[in-house]
Amino acid sequence: MKIVNEIDDSSSEHVNDSVSIIASEKHTKSSCTAKIIIGPLPSKRMRKGGSNESPEHYPLSDSELTTAEVTPAALSISPIYQQVWEELQHRSEILRQQVFQKEMELRELHLKRFLASLHGDKC
Repeated sequence: MKIVNEIDDSSSEHVNDSVSIIASEKHTKSSCTAKIIIGPLPSKRMRKGGSNESPEHYPLSDSELTTAEVTPAALSISPIYQQVWEELQHRSEILRQQVFQKEMELRELHLKRFLASLHGDKC
């Protein structure tokens, strides 16, 4: 039994690293080889975001982040997002109240029409 590391460079953008175990068994008149692929290994290029795969598959720990990737400018965006989120929440609440008001007006209108139709039938 031997363990091999294969790299498939069939395309320049996609690198397929995998660890395989190849086991050979001798039979009386023929030999049989089984190949078991344990799983893909991310290349350094893929972990650094060089491929088209989404980065959440290979998250970097805090110790792997460089100081260039965590800057005060990137962190200063956070209050802006907070402000936008609060504004959206405020507008959502206003819209919910308006929808509720319109639903109540519509129910009132339907009730008036129903009552008018009842009075019309009695006359």
